[in-house]
Amino acid sequence: MSVKRKFESTIWSVKTKLRRDLTNSLRAIETQSIVRQSQETSETIWSLPEYKNARNVGFFLHDEPGDPPRRRDVKVEIRTDKLIQRAFEDGKCVYLPRVVPTITLKDEFVNLIRQIQGQIYDSPVFPFLFLQMVRVPSLEYVKSLYVETKPGKFIVKEPDASFTDVIEEGGLHFMTVPGLGFSRACYRIGDGNALYDNYMTFHRALSQCNEQPTPQFVGVALGQQIDRSARIPAHRHDTQLNLVVSRRQIYRLVPNQDTVVDKSKNYNSIDTVDM
Repeated sequence: MSVKRKFESTIWSVKTKLRRDLTNSLRAIETQSIVRQSQETSETIWSLPEYKNARNVGFFLHDEPGDPPRRRDVKVEIRTDKLIQRAFEDGKCVYLPRVVPTITLKDEFVNLIRQIQGQIYDSPVFPFLFLQMVRVPSLEYVKSLYVETKPGKFIVKEPDASFTDVIEEGGLHFMTVPGLGFSRACYRIGDGNALYDNYMTFHRALSQCNEQPTPQFVGVALGQQIDRSARIPAHRHDTQLNLVVSRRQIYRLVPNQDTVVDKSKNYNSIDTVDM
C-alpha cells in the first residue's frame, strides 16, 4: 500500500471511530439542554455581522430527536426553527436543502463539479447526489415540512422541487451547516456522505467564477460537539467553515494554512458574546 493510500485509510478509520463515539455521546443529551443551547447559539448568530449583512440565507432543518434514550439513527443537533423564524422576520430570503441527483443540475454546474472534483481527488470523481438550496415562501410552509407520525415523532420532508435554486438568485450569502462534531479550526465531521463539503466547495468556486463574494458557511454546534481534544482529522478534501458557533462561543477561520492531519490548535480567535 502506498503512503498516500495508507494515510487515507488511517484518516478514514479515525473518522469512523469518531463518528461512532460522537453519535453515542449525543444520544444522551437531555432535550431541555438542546433547546437551551440552541437558543444561545441562535442569539450569537443574530449578533454576527455576517448574518446581519446577508440577504440570501440558508439553513438545514433539524431533526426532532425526542427524549433519550434515542435510536442510533436519530440526529441530535442544534435546532434551527428560531433561526429560520428570525430570518423571515428580518426580511431575508430563506433557502432550505434538497438532495437531488447531480445529473439533474444544469450542465454548466455539472461540468464545474467535475472540474472541482478532479482537482480535489486527482481524478474526475463524480458525486451521484448533490445539495440544492431552494427558496421557501414562508414560515408556515417550513412548519408544514415537519409531519407528526405519532405523538412526539416527526419526519422532516424536503421543500418542493419547483422552488427556485439560490444559484439562480445570486447565490448564498450566509449558510448554517450541520455536523456531528466541529474543531476549533473550523473543520467539521459529518455523516460521511460529503454532501455539505461538496456543496461548499462548489459554491465557493462558482462565486469566484462569477466574481461574487463567497458565502459565509457557519457551523452550528452544541457544546458537546466541539472537539477540545484535537481528535478531528483534516484531509485535503475536507472543507473548512468560515466560522463555528456554539452557544456564546465563536471560532473563526485562520486562512492560508497548510493542511495537516489535525488543525484543532491552529485557530485564530475565540470570541465570547455577552448577552
